Amino acid sequence: MKAERSKRTMLIRLRSILIVVSLVFTGIVGMAGEASADVTPLVYGTAWLGGSGVNVCPSSTDTTCGGQAHVGGYSGNWWQCVELAQRLYKAETWFTGIFPGVSEAHNIYDTLAAPGNTNGFTRQKNGSVTSVAPGDMLVFSGGIGGTGHVGIVDTITDNGNGTKTLSVVNQNAYEVSSNVTWTLSTGMVSKYSYMDGHSADTTFSVMGMVHNTNDTLTSSTGSTTPTYNLQAPSAITDPATGRNIFYVGADGYMYQWSVIGGAWSNVKLQGSGNPEQVQTGTSPSAVLDGATGRNVFYVGTDNTIWQWSVQGGAWVNSRLGSSAVLANTSPSAVVDASSGRNIFYVGADQYIHQLSVQNGAWVNIKLTVNGNAIAAAPQTSPSAVVDPTAGREVFYVGADNQVYQWSVQNNAWADIKLTGTGGNRAAATGSSPSAVVDPSTGSNVFYVGDDNHIWQWSVQNGAWNDFQISGTNGNQTVLAGSSPSAVADPTTGRNVFYVGPDHQMWQWSVQNGQWNNNTLTRAGGAVAVEAGTSPSAITDPSSGRNIFYFDGQKMIWQWSVQSNAWNDFKLQ
Repeated sequence: MKAERSKRTMLIRLRSILIVVSLVFTGIVGMAGEASADVTPLVYGTAWLGGSGVNVCPSSTDTTCGGQAHVGGYSGNWWQCVELAQRLYKAETWFTGIFPGVSEAHNIYDTLAAPGNTNGFTRQKNGSVTSVAPGDMLVFSGGIGGTGHVGIVDTITDNGNGTKTLSVVNQNAYEVSSNVTWTLSTGMVSKYSYMDGHSADTTFSVMGMVHNTNDTLTSSTGSTTPTYNLQAPSAITDPATGRNIFYVGADGYMYQWSVIGGAWSNVKLQGSGNPEQVQTGTSPSAVLDGATGRNVFYVGTDNTIWQWSVQGGAWVNSRLGSSAVLANTSPSAVVDASSGRNIFYVGADQYIHQLSVQNGAWVNIKLTVNGNAIAAAPQTSPSAVVDPTAGREVFYVGADNQVYQWSVQNNAWADIKLTGTGGNRAAATGSSPSAVVDPSTGSNVFYVGDDNHIWQWSVQNGAWNDFQISGTNGNQTVLAGSSPSAVADPTTGRNVFYVGPDHQMWQWSVQNGQWNNNTLTRAGGAVAVEAGTSPSAITDPSSGRNIFYFDGQKMIWQWSVQSNAWNDFKLQ
């Protein structure tokens, strides 16, 4: 029991499967002295299992989570991995509640679903898995104390090569979401590469899949990973308020981290009336405007652009009246000295649109040249910058996966495909570019190539040039589903931060005239980055380079240089 309780408190990294983890301890359910507060879910049930899931909750002694009571568990942390499975199965009426005979997660496979059981559970040993349905439980043995682990399948995607990707959701785990691969010819389901947030735990093994005959959900082959895990924070530096980080909370509303009285403070943006929630699968874009202060632009649930801004000392939420935004894309906002705030986004028609203030009112236009334009690739977002020489520039991935640029020439918008020496490398599917203006080298566009390496477009000798960034320390690739974040630092020049396949934060920077690649590390090991998310990097006059990112519990972490060494910590 002591080892089991120790296991419940650890953070478990679940890379590559969107999985719901559960460890229930029925012998201590209903203990006296329960807390009465309600904890906010990490992910709401409407975000997975076709909208019929249950809330995924953080570790807490609170007895309800988003209004849902725990089903089993342990008073030191009611929201265990097995607890989530029991709560889901009870809510779906697949089972009455607490699983009999389950004191540790592996018992779901070796006891609950043992042959001859009268509970409606069936099991398939790993290596003999022939069918999987949403709601099925993937059960592990091993781990600390040998308690095992369990997860719940959400969606199933046919990869067209004899394998399928199983997406699942996690509770009491380092990551809320990841993927595993089911190989049809062998009946094998892969295990997670990371089980503790820092490194692979080889003591875990996949026992198999467990199904209940009351679960009649059909295989959602071809569906995609739930879009709530595709977010990135948006950070800015404000001379008056310092560093501000805006992000979407688990409840779908906009939140802000900022330093108040020397300590980080977290607030939910609220104005008069009912604030508009953020569309799933999208991220905010924050800018600092000299005239209007902090502005946060985002896609609302009505698929149009919304704005948070400070008016009269209070946050105000307003709809800007844009055309519909393409699903799973986010806006990019900039402030131009001559034209003010500009918001660029991919419309539902897959073309780049612009919102700007003209004669005191927001005006929405589609960027075209003689009525024509190049369509953007789906699930990619633009990156806009203001170049002191060239003015506003908007870079995006076209439908042919090449990088394109919108800029103003002779007082009219012009669209070009970036071409030049170096090969014109195609961008990785679903990735977005990150553009930055460097005082020495001008506009630089960094993106993930279809080889999963970081590539760069820059102007050399008056012409665009494309090349793969390479140098010392390896050339680490980029984690699929993630995009880079680039900054120009007055001291260190161009810096490109991204998530590697090891779920660690990596950096490209120029040292001694050549690019250098290294992973950000600290004593004790760095916290892993949530799958499917991207970092947001800024430069701050007082603290230098800051990189903000999500961990597996959807908490915001920060990398910054302290005493000449990188250090990361959780904002709290």
